[in-house]
Amino acid sequence: MYKSFGKTENRPLKTFSLKSVAKSSIFAYAVLALFFSAFSTAQTPTSSPPQTQQEVPSPVKPVEIQWWTIALGLIAVPTAGVTLATAIVNYRTARIKKDLEVRLFSSENTFPNEKRNAIIVVGIGGSGKTTLIHQLFNENNANPGIATNCYELFTIGEGSQKIKYNYYVADCSGQNMGTLVSGLMLEQKRLNSPMTYGAINSVIIVVDIAQAPGVLESPTPEQIAANFQSRVEQHLTEWSNIALDVVFGLTGSSENGLKYVCLFINKADLLQGSSEEIEKTLTEAYRPLIDKISKISRGIAFKCLIGSIKSGTRLRDLHKDLQDHSLSGEAVVSKQRN
Repeated sequence: MYKSFGKTENRPLKTFSLKSVAKSSIFAYAVLALFFSAFSTAQTPTSSPPQTQQEVPSPVKPVEIQWWTIALGLIAVPTAGVTLATAIVNYRTARIKKDLEVRLFSSENTFPNEKRNAIIVVGIGGSGKTTLIHQLFNENNANPGIATNCYELFTIGEGSQKIKYNYYVADCSGQNMGTLVSGLMLEQKRLNSPMTYGAINSVIIVVDIAQAPGVLESPTPEQIAANFQSRVEQHLTEWSNIALDVVFGLTGSSENGLKYVCLFINKADLLQGSSEEIEKTLTEAYRPLIDKISKISRGIAFKCLIGSIKSGTRLRDLHKDLQDHSLSGEAVVSKQRN
């Protein structure tokens, strides 16, 4: 599992251009010219009228070098050299920083055939968030058998020579919104983080119809039917308007980067009946949450998928949606700068 670029200090770099280098060069050459001009003037003997035969030639006076000329040289020459060198180094640093911004912040999209998608996966404990990451992207570092107890970021690359996708998937522990908030706040302090405000493209909200196997081992159809409504009510309670506002507030608006929202109703394979009957039952059960998300995500592509993460039902549709709503690196950098 990859952490988001490690512990990187976010130290802003000044932007230097060729104009600033030129100014520093002119200053350096001007100081050098002034020094050598003063030194040459000090060594040039003054002209005197021609001597007559009766006049006794006076002894030649030694050349006097003014002390301020030496001091000026000792101070100005190194200063000019350092100024010029510093300007050149800073110019090169700014160029390197610009290249890193395109490569790191845009999730290594330096070629036209590469795209990126920064994704937040949220849901209460045991709903299947980590399993979704494992199944959807074949990510072995996302272990469904280990409960997520903190904020984690997975870096995943896939594709072919024709097109490559870079996914940055954030997972947090259960319904603890504080973990998500603190994790994303930390991302804002990391240099060129793919999860900065305005760079998140997709949100996946995972709900289910039964408790995790650790709580309810191998549930029977009767047990599922008895606990179905209470589990749905738990999800509806946790996903209040305030909770949804927190998630969408951390990602930004569609103008800044958020393009896709998915409500994935998991474990539909545990219900008995035809696919149409199961879909109708779960849609009616989660209608309040569907309406809330539809309202708050107005202007953003929203889809409700009913399936099973464990068996892979509807994961192909989700995967295609994430590909379709991936952005090029240049587009992400442009949006972030605006």
